[in-house]
Amino acid sequence: QRKNTIRKTQKKLDEAKNLLNDIDSEMQQAPSSFRNHMSSKARSLRRDYEQYKYKLSEIMIGGSSANAGRDQLFGNDGDTAVDRAELDYREKLIQGTETLNRASESVARSQRVAAETDQIGVNILTDLGDQRESLIRTRDNLTGTNQELGRSRRLISSIGRRVVTNKLLLGFIIVLEVGILGLVIYLKFFKPKK
Repeated sequence: QRKNTIRKTQKKLDEAKNLLNDIDSEMQQAPSSFRNHMSSKARSLRRDYEQYKYKLSEIMIGGSSANAGRDQLFGNDGDTAVDRAELDYREKLIQGTETLNRASESVARSQRVAAETDQIGVNILTDLGDQRESLIRTRDNLTGTNQELGRSRRLISSIGRRVVTNKLLLGFIIVLEVGILGLVIYLKFFKPKK
C-alpha cells in the first residue's frame, strides 16, 4: 500500500509540474498589470511543489524500516503525510488555476476592447475620408464659382464701359445735332441777306 501511495503521489506531482508549466506559459501572455501578481503566486506554488517533491524523496529514500516509513507517512489523525501534502498542493494549484483563468478572461476582455477600439478607429477614418472628399468637392465647386464670378465681373465691367462709351457717343451726337440745328436756325433766320 505504501508503494501504491508513493506512485499516486509521484503521479500527482508530475501533474502539478505540468500545471506549473502551463501557468508559466499563460503568465508570459498575460498583461503586465496581472503578470506581477501571477508571478508571485507561481513562485509560491513552485516552492510548495519543490517542498512536496523533497518530502516524497525523503520518504522514498529514508523508509528502511516498516515502522519508520509508517511514522513518516502517517500523522496523528491517521492521514498520511503524503495525502495531506497532496491536498494542500492541489488546493494551491486550484487557486493558481483560478487566478490564471481570471487573468485569461481579463486578457480576452482586453482583446475584445482592443478589437472594438480598432473597429471604431476604422469607422472614424472612413468617415474622415468621406468628409475629406466632400470638402474637396466643395472646394472645387467654390473654385469654379469664383472663376464664374470673375468672368461675370469682367462681363459687367465690359458692359459698364460700353454703357459709358454709348452715353458719351450719344451726348456727342446730341451736341452735334444741337449745333447743326443752331447753325440751320442761324442760317435761315439770322443770317444777313445779301
